[in-house]
Amino acid sequence: MKEHLDVTMLNALVSGELSSDERAAASEHLAECASCTAGALSSAMLKLATAKAGMRYTPSPQFSERIARQSRGLHVVSRPPSPQRAMLAWATAAVVAIAALVSFATLHRVQRNEVATLTQSALATEVVDRHIAALATDSPFEVVSSDKHTVKPWFQGKLPFSFNLPETLPEGTTLEGANLTYLYGQPTAQLIYRVRKHRVSIFLMAKNDVAEPPASAAGFQVRSFTTDHFRALAVSDVNANDLDALTKVFKEAQ
Repeated sequence: MKEHLDVTMLNALVSGELSSDERAAASEHLAECASCTAGALSSAMLKLATAKAGMRYTPSPQFSERIARQSRGLHVVSRPPSPQRAMLAWATAAVVAIAALVSFATLHRVQRNEVATLTQSALATEVVDRHIAALATDSPFEVVSSDKHTVKPWFQGKLPFSFNLPETLPEGTTLEGANLTYLYGQPTAQLIYRVRKHRVSIFLMAKNDVAEPPASAAGFQVRSFTTDHFRALAVSDVNANDLDALTKVFKEAQ
């Protein structure tokens, strides 16, 4: 159920008039939709207030019992709950149920957002760590070349996707080489560029559901974009404008 619940559906929900399947579908929708959950709670609160208003001038049970005893002798008549009392009981239960659903839905959204934030930060931290590790080692890159016609073919058969390298790079930028690494257990291309005195790593990995990572991590700039076939993440301590320029031409090359 993707569309919002209409007023009739909300009223039927808080009045207990839905079938078990309809109630299950409505509850599933409320768990994801803050707007409809608020509407359901508002409807339940209105029903509770109405029920309470109807009870305002209702005689107490003791008074009703005494009047019944006097009018019918000594026989005590057991009366079923009045419609107002039944309505009050149901409205109270509806408010409690909807309020519990509001709490669950809110907690669910908060937890989901926290997980998404942690995943985004973890991705940024991971690529920064790989960038630092590649630059800290004394070993040469797996493929050392500034020729894109050498670097790109080297990855054939190593990645589940293909990519293009820019024909023209921003001023002061050169391609130095590349490595094959792994992110989240997936083969990932690490392209190393030099922008004057700084190095930039551009990681190319298979597309995933992780949202855009933060723009910086551990003092490094991070840029990200996706294509139909892969996700790219650029990492460097170069200034933001230079990193943006390289990221832009790389994205345009795809």
